[in-house]
Amino acid sequence: MILVSVDELRRLCVRSLESVGARTDEAKIVAENLVKADLRGTNSHGVFRLPEYLERVKRGLINISTEIEIIREGPSFAVIDGKAKFGQVVGTRAMDLAISKGKKAGLALVTVSKSNHFGIASYYSMFALKHMMIGIVMSNAAPSMAPWGAKEKLFGTNPLSVAIPTGGPIPIVLDMAMSQVARGKIRMAADKGERIPEGWAVDKEGRATTDPVAALEGSLAPIAGAKGSGLAIVIDVLCGVLSGGTYGNGVKSMYDMTGPCGTCNTMIAIDISKFIPVDRFTEQVKAMIGAIKGSSLASGFSRIFLPGEIEIETERNRLTQGIPFEEETWARLNRLLDA
Repeated sequence: MILVSVDELRRLCVRSLESVGARTDEAKIVAENLVKADLRGTNSHGVFRLPEYLERVKRGLINISTEIEIIREGPSFAVIDGKAKFGQVVGTRAMDLAISKGKKAGLALVTVSKSNHFGIASYYSMFALKHMMIGIVMSNAAPSMAPWGAKEKLFGTNPLSVAIPTGGPIPIVLDMAMSQVARGKIRMAADKGERIPEGWAVDKEGRATTDPVAALEGSLAPIAGAKGSGLAIVIDVLCGVLSGGTYGNGVKSMYDMTGPCGTCNTMIAIDISKFIPVDRFTEQVKAMIGAIKGSSLASGFSRIFLPGEIEIETERNRLTQGIPFEEETWARLNRLLDA
């Protein structure tokens, strides 16, 4: 393993994206998102994805020449056509718009259609924190999970992220897929020739497997069985159907080069001050955190973490020490500049 500085990783991303024609301002947005994922330890959504982004641009599946269009909007909502641009560029615009409208209306919801893979959902929900707002972000994704009781993939991992300010240095940041694990982690295991833990996925016949290749051909296991499957369905409705975009097996994987992804998102921003005085809100949240942290530990546990706390600590360490990469992975990423 080697350690790569944040600045070096960011420069590689920007230069690689510019090499295929991306505008510098948009390349920086994509790079910031990918690097943030690696900083927080979510490597499956980090710079690991860059080669596929570049290939999709080269094939015209990520559109770098059009502009995002707001189809409809009102004081507390907007409907955005992403025009197949980088998911990070569309997602940033959508969350910024939700925050702007939410400050005036108290709460705002923005839907996005015709977008692409947008990285980690918490990247956008956390935008709300510096405004003392609550951010909620959802996205559908290419089919990788079968409905509960079926063996045919129909829904994506369909992530959900909620970011809540606490008035302290550590916010509450939930970021979770509706599957036991993100599909990217299985793809990384397949690339490395490693097995995956039991319970992560099933093969195409619906049988449990530890073979990542069989898992990619089969289906990811939903969290909490039927409950995770149900949540994936609801998120697909709130993202794909509500936006007027694609849903279910109409969404394409970023590895499927036969057409645009068509990913859809929903961003929500809630202005806390419109509902309750901010000081009272943070006081009560801090009291809740105190109760959580002060709980008696269960056997085998040495500490109780808030949602997102591990990622915050990982980010702090990697900002000073660097981001770990296998030497071959880092060499492969650098070869992108010579492609």
